[in-house]
Amino acid sequence: MKTKHFKNLCPHTNSEMEISVLYQEVPMTGTLTKHFKKSDFICPKLSACPYGQKKCPVFLSAPTSL
Repeated sequence: MKTKHFKNLCPHTNSEMEISVLYQEVPMTGTLTKHFKKSDFICPKLSACPYGQKKCPVFLSAPTSL
């Protein structure tokens, strides 16, 4: 698991927010390179956010993979 910090405009706070995006390692056949796919995130405003865990615009705009 890897964690990367990602910033983007949050429509809930109407400001730039930084979240921690968690990337899970995904095995890829035929390669020795490690691949990671985003799986979850941590946001300090999540409990009051109307978008919730599944529809967070900042999380959705983060890179899908590393």
